[in-house]
Amino acid sequence: MSIALSVQLRAEPRVQTLALPKLVIVSDVDDSIRFSRVHHKGRAIQYWMGQLKQRAFTAMPALFNYLANKNIEVKYLSGTLKKFSFLPEKFLLISGFPTGEIHLRESREEDLADFKFREVAAMMRAQPEAHFILIGDNGQLDNLAYSRIQNDPEFSSRVKAVFIHKLYNDENAKELMAKQIPYFTSADLAAQLNVMSLITDIELREVAKTVEAGTKSKYAEIQLRTLPDLLKLSPCRPNVPCRHGTYLLAC
Repeated sequence: MSIALSVQLRAEPRVQTLALPKLVIVSDVDDSIRFSRVHHKGRAIQYWMGQLKQRAFTAMPALFNYLANKNIEVKYLSGTLKKFSFLPEKFLLISGFPTGEIHLRESREEDLADFKFREVAAMMRAQPEAHFILIGDNGQLDNLAYSRIQNDPEFSSRVKAVFIHKLYNDENAKELMAKQIPYFTSADLAAQLNVMSLITDIELREVAKTVEAGTKSKYAEIQLRTLPDLLKLSPCRPNVPCRHGTYLLAC
């Protein structure tokens, strides 16, 4: 399979206006920025091997650092238990993600959607002047937790965008809710952030180049961290633009 990637950029220069209001990005970890297959609960050994391997999705650390360098605060959210906090902490450090708070679950008995809703709600209450971007995946319950935030009158006006990594396409994959935007690769996400004027055209181009190189790698591990199984298994046609019109995929 050959994957062709290109990015359509505006010719005119744009001025970044990020000073006010403050912007906070809250990102899930497993299968949102790290390839771990947490959704495949029957594959416990594979999941824990994924936890021990520090496998960030291709170009995701660079993208997050572009954001952090513009004084955008980054926070991390994970269903990992606090007693295993060393796992996400080590992953973020070794992979080169920007530093930020890591919010973890106290007990496995706690409902994952309730936990994520409660944590995001607490963050938003603690920073009432800030706007938020939420990042998750379609393998667990990020869609539900984030939808509750989007539809809560207390928070809805301060949610700038919700991005869901569409990594799974089996019968247990979670459907995106209203006003949630899918992304398949780091370049998809970068294209959306570029439209929002949160990263520059040059930064978008760098992410896209890295993603393209990853899809052409001779190493299966790198290919897997670049393009999810969903697209590898899906039929596609040359030069068909994605729904957002900025990122082109072909096979």
